[in-house]
Amino acid sequence: MRCKRVPTQAEQKVYRLKPDGFHGELFRPTQDCYPGKALICFSGSDGKFEWSRMLAQVFQSQGLAALDWPM
Repeated sequence: MRCKRVPTQAEQKVYRLKPDGFHGELFRPTQDCYPGKALICFSGSDGKFEWSRMLAQVFQSQGLAALDWPM
């Protein structure tokens, strides 16, 4: 079964260090083509979100949940 391409506008949840124990953003697709799975996107040593956030959004648009987790 092939999953159709899905729009990028979907659920996004932000996690914070104090209440959640880590800092990151979860990008969930509107149509989950891979239920129960998520890809973790790490940032580089600079600790910035831009690159890993962009990758997470690309995977989200393809129907895969992705967690943007800066190191």
